[in-house]
Amino acid sequence: MSGTVHLFGQETSYSSFCVTLFWINLLEIFLIGLLPLLYYRMVKGEKTNHNNMNQFFGHCVKVVILLVALLSKPHNVMLLGALIASSRYVTRSIDRVADMTDTNLALKIITHYWLGKAFYFYQGNSNSLATIDVNAGYVGLEHFDMFRVGFFLTLQTFCGPIISFLMLIHHLRFSQQSYK
Repeated sequence: MSGTVHLFGQETSYSSFCVTLFWINLLEIFLIGLLPLLYYRMVKGEKTNHNNMNQFFGHCVKVVILLVALLSKPHNVMLLGALIASSRYVTRSIDRVADMTDTNLALKIITHYWLGKAFYFYQGNSNSLATIDVNAGYVGLEHFDMFRVGFFLTLQTFCGPIISFLMLIHHLRFSQQSYK
Protein backbone atom coordinates (compact mmCIF):
# COMPACT_ATOMS: atom_id res chain seq x y z
CA MET A 1 0.00 0.00 0.00
CA SER A 2 1.92 3.02 -1.25
CA GLY A 3 -0.89 5.57 -1.29
CA THR A 4 -0.67 6.12 -5.05
CA VAL A 5 -3.69 6.38 -7.31
CA HIS A 6 -3.84 4.17 -10.38
CA LEU A 7 -6.10 5.50 -13.13
CA PHE A 8 -6.97 3.12 -15.96
CA GLY A 9 -4.19 0.78 -14.87
CA GLN A 10 -1.49 3.41 -15.45
CA GLU A 11 1.65 3.31 -13.34
CA THR A 12 2.69 6.19 -11.10
CA SER A 13 5.33 7.32 -13.59
CA TYR A 14 2.54 8.18 -16.04
CA SER A 15 0.82 10.59 -13.67
CA SER A 16 1.27 13.39 -16.20
CA PHE A 17 -1.38 11.59 -18.27
CA CYS A 18 -3.92 12.15 -15.48
CA VAL A 19 -2.99 15.80 -15.15
CA THR A 20 -3.27 16.21 -18.92
CA LEU A 21 -6.79 14.78 -18.77
CA PHE A 22 -7.60 17.27 -16.03
CA TRP A 23 -6.33 20.22 -18.10
CA ILE A 24 -8.33 19.00 -21.12
CA ASN A 25 -11.48 18.87 -18.98
CA LEU A 26 -10.83 22.39 -17.65
CA LEU A 27 -10.40 23.64 -21.20
CA GLU A 28 -13.62 21.87 -22.20
CA ILE A 29 -15.58 23.54 -19.36
CA PHE A 30 -14.15 26.92 -20.32
CA LEU A 31 -15.02 26.43 -24.00
CA ILE A 32 -18.57 25.29 -23.15
CA GLY A 33 -19.07 28.75 -21.68
CA LEU A 34 -17.15 30.63 -24.38
CA LEU A 35 -18.47 29.06 -27.58
CA PRO A 36 -22.09 30.29 -27.25
CA LEU A 37 -20.79 33.83 -26.73
CA LEU A 38 -18.62 33.60 -29.83
CA TYR A 39 -21.46 32.05 -31.83
CA TYR A 40 -23.92 34.82 -31.02
CA ARG A 41 -21.35 37.54 -31.54
CA MET A 42 -19.58 36.28 -34.69
CA VAL A 43 -22.11 34.16 -36.57
CA LYS A 44 -25.41 35.84 -35.71
CA GLY A 45 -23.94 39.30 -35.26
CA GLU A 46 -25.97 39.89 -32.10
CA LYS A 47 -24.83 41.78 -29.07
CA THR A 48 -23.95 39.59 -26.13
CA ASN A 49 -26.75 39.64 -23.57
CA HIS A 50 -26.24 39.58 -19.82
CA ASN A 51 -27.56 36.03 -19.45
CA ASN A 52 -24.83 34.63 -21.70
CA MET A 53 -22.16 36.70 -19.94
CA ASN A 54 -23.37 35.47 -16.53
CA GLN A 55 -23.24 31.87 -17.73
CA PHE A 56 -19.71 32.40 -19.06
CA PHE A 57 -18.60 33.98 -15.79
CA GLY A 58 -20.14 31.03 -13.94
CA HIS A 59 -18.09 28.64 -16.10
CA CYS A 60 -14.94 30.64 -15.31
CA VAL A 61 -15.68 30.38 -11.58
CA LYS A 62 -16.10 26.61 -11.97
CA VAL A 63 -12.72 26.37 -13.73
CA VAL A 64 -11.02 28.28 -10.91
CA ILE A 65 -12.69 26.11 -8.26
CA LEU A 66 -11.66 22.89 -10.01
CA LEU A 67 -8.09 24.13 -10.39
CA VAL A 68 -7.94 25.03 -6.71
CA ALA A 69 -9.37 21.59 -5.86
CA LEU A 70 -6.50 20.02 -7.80
CA LEU A 71 -3.92 22.12 -5.98
CA SER A 72 -5.37 21.78 -2.46
CA LYS A 73 -4.66 19.09 0.07
CA PRO A 74 -7.38 16.41 0.21
CA HIS A 75 -8.76 17.55 3.56
CA ASN A 76 -9.04 21.17 2.31
CA VAL A 77 -11.11 20.30 -0.78
CA MET A 78 -14.26 20.13 1.35
CA LEU A 79 -13.66 23.74 2.36
CA LEU A 80 -14.32 24.84 -1.23
CA GLY A 81 -17.85 23.47 -1.10
CA ALA A 82 -18.34 25.01 2.32
CA LEU A 83 -17.17 28.39 1.00
CA ILE A 84 -19.58 28.26 -1.94
CA ALA A 85 -22.48 27.17 0.28
CA SER A 86 -21.65 29.88 2.84
CA SER A 87 -21.50 32.50 0.12
CA ARG A 88 -24.91 31.52 -1.23
CA TYR A 89 -26.45 31.37 2.24
CA VAL A 90 -25.06 34.76 3.27
CA THR A 91 -26.15 36.38 0.00
CA ARG A 92 -29.69 35.03 0.27
CA SER A 93 -29.92 36.10 3.90
CA ILE A 94 -28.76 39.62 3.06
CA ASP A 95 -31.25 39.82 0.18
CA ARG A 96 -34.06 38.94 2.60
CA VAL A 97 -32.94 41.45 5.23
CA ALA A 98 -31.94 44.46 3.13
CA ASP A 99 -33.56 45.79 -0.02
CA MET A 100 -31.56 46.40 -3.18
CA THR A 101 -29.83 49.46 -1.80
CA ASP A 102 -26.37 50.61 -0.86
CA THR A 103 -26.76 48.82 2.47
CA ASN A 104 -27.32 45.52 0.67
CA LEU A 105 -24.19 46.02 -1.43
CA ALA A 106 -22.07 47.05 1.55
CA LEU A 107 -23.24 44.03 3.58
CA LYS A 108 -22.43 41.66 0.72
CA ILE A 109 -18.96 43.14 0.25
CA ILE A 110 -18.15 43.02 3.96
CA THR A 111 -19.42 39.46 4.46
CA HIS A 112 -17.61 38.12 1.40
CA TYR A 113 -14.41 39.82 2.53
CA TRP A 114 -14.88 38.17 5.92
CA LEU A 115 -15.62 34.79 4.31
CA GLY A 116 -12.45 35.02 2.23
CA LYS A 117 -10.32 35.81 5.27
CA ALA A 118 -11.99 33.10 7.37
CA PHE A 119 -11.43 30.41 4.75
CA TYR A 120 -7.86 31.57 4.28
CA PHE A 121 -7.23 30.66 7.92
CA TYR A 122 -9.46 27.54 7.79
CA GLN A 123 -7.05 26.10 5.22
CA GLY A 124 -4.26 26.14 7.77
CA ASN A 125 -2.60 29.34 6.62
CA SER A 126 -1.44 31.94 9.09
CA ASN A 127 0.40 35.24 9.08
CA SER A 128 3.69 33.38 8.72
CA LEU A 129 5.58 32.25 5.64
CA ALA A 130 6.15 28.88 7.29
CA THR A 131 2.55 27.78 6.62
CA ILE A 132 2.66 28.17 2.84
CA ASP A 133 2.14 24.80 1.13
CA VAL A 134 4.99 24.78 -1.40
CA ASN A 135 3.94 21.36 -2.76
CA ALA A 136 0.89 22.94 -4.40
CA GLY A 137 3.14 24.87 -6.77
CA TYR A 138 4.56 21.71 -8.29
CA VAL A 139 1.39 19.71 -8.92
CA GLY A 140 1.61 18.09 -12.35
CA LEU A 141 4.92 19.71 -13.30
CA GLU A 142 7.80 17.60 -14.50
CA HIS A 143 10.31 20.46 -14.52
CA PHE A 144 10.61 23.81 -12.80
CA ASP A 145 8.71 26.70 -14.34
CA MET A 146 8.87 29.84 -12.24
CA PHE A 147 5.65 31.37 -13.57
CA ARG A 148 3.51 28.25 -13.21
CA VAL A 149 4.85 27.52 -9.75
CA GLY A 150 4.24 31.11 -8.68
CA PHE A 151 0.73 31.11 -10.16
CA PHE A 152 -0.17 27.79 -8.53
CA LEU A 153 1.25 28.85 -5.16
CA THR A 154 -0.58 32.16 -5.22
CA LEU A 155 -3.83 30.56 -6.33
CA GLN A 156 -3.69 27.83 -3.70
CA THR A 157 -2.55 30.08 -0.87
CA PHE A 158 -5.13 32.81 -1.47
CA CYS A 159 -7.93 30.64 -2.88
CA GLY A 160 -10.30 31.60 -0.03
CA PRO A 161 -10.25 35.33 -0.76
CA ILE A 162 -10.11 34.77 -4.55
CA ILE A 163 -13.10 32.43 -4.67
CA SER A 164 -15.00 34.61 -2.22
CA PHE A 165 -14.42 37.63 -4.48
CA LEU A 166 -15.48 35.68 -7.59
CA MET A 167 -18.63 34.48 -5.83
CA LEU A 168 -19.41 38.06 -4.79
CA ILE A 169 -19.10 39.24 -8.40
CA HIS A 170 -21.21 36.29 -9.56
CA HIS A 171 -23.96 37.07 -7.02
CA LEU A 172 -23.91 40.77 -7.87
CA ARG A 173 -24.19 40.06 -11.60
CA PHE A 174 -27.02 37.60 -11.00
CA SER A 175 -28.94 39.96 -8.69
CA GLN A 176 -28.44 42.84 -11.13
CA GLN A 177 -29.91 40.71 -13.92
CA SER A 178 -32.90 39.56 -11.83
CA TYR A 179 -33.83 43.17 -10.95
CA LYS A 180 -33.83 44.33 -14.58
